[in-house]
Amino acid sequence: MLAAELGAAIQLHQQTIEMKEQARAAEMAAKLQQFDATTGASLASLFVPSAMQELICRSLEKPNAHLVIIHDQASSIIPWEAFYFKDHCPALDVGVSRLYRLANRTRGGRPILAHDVTLRMLVVENPTGDLAGAQNEGDQLAALYEANRGMVKTLKGAEATRANVLSELASGLHDILHYAGHADFVESSPEASGLILRDGRLTAADLAKLESAPQMIFLNACQSGRMRGAPSNPTTDVRRSTFAGHVSLAEGFLVNGIANFIGTYWPVDDVAASRFANAFYAGLLAGKPLSVAMREARQTAKAINSRDWANYLHFGDPLYVLRRAPSG
Repeated sequence: MLAAELGAAIQLHQQTIEMKEQARAAEMAAKLQQFDATTGASLASLFVPSAMQELICRSLEKPNAHLVIIHDQASSIIPWEAFYFKDHCPALDVGVSRLYRLANRTRGGRPILAHDVTLRMLVVENPTGDLAGAQNEGDQLAALYEANRGMVKTLKGAEATRANVLSELASGLHDILHYAGHADFVESSPEASGLILRDGRLTAADLAKLESAPQMIFLNACQSGRMRGAPSNPTTDVRRSTFAGHVSLAEGFLVNGIANFIGTYWPVDDVAASRFANAFYAGLLAGKPLSVAMREARQTAKAINSRDWANYLHFGDPLYVLRRAPSG
């Protein structure tokens, strides 16, 4: 971790944890009904040396601070967003994002749009027809976007085919892809992993073939529970974690030009999912940086006593702004 008071110096802190203990902690986090300071501090002490906790606390006191976790696949199942340091939770107080080191990313980011530009989002809703909680999500987002100089194209059920989704994405019109459905990770063939549509998968490899790609993918609600969680045998099978597979899926999209990827650890409550998504998009549409929109959405979920404030994770640029805020 780099901190301003250290100048050009880098402090390295190391803590060793058994893989089975790491998997046990991830499984425990997935089953908890609530996350509080006591639980968060316990998780933090398990994974973060005390000296580094002190450094994090000092750094996060600075204006516009934000905690960025750079990790590999093995540590991707750690619930960083739920950590508390000295009764302070970075995810709630300043925001937490995750990053991969991507050496082969070929697409650059889009410029920040003017405040009066119409934003376009593609919503792919419940392609397989078995997720009742996702049915109204597209309508809610459409209403929110229309009230904020935006436009939503929704493909639901039988309309959510590979051909239709790829055609919409190939148009280059959409700034965001919001997906409410199932997804999977194929360990033997990662490039075949993707979002489950009506007649097949939309993969990261598919996006790589497009001339342009949305700047953000948001996987919300029930689909995350189908692909994340602790390993089926935490003591012996850590590497086959379904959540680690999802992280690899996220990495695949990031490598192929997606600037930001948002998803969940475990199945999300319908009310919390709706509140989180509406608060998040309202902030983003108002011109706030993604880190601020995420933090405010977490606080909204926490205000209704939902554990899902710690459920959401973000890979990408915390300073990303979709559209400039209006002047004055």
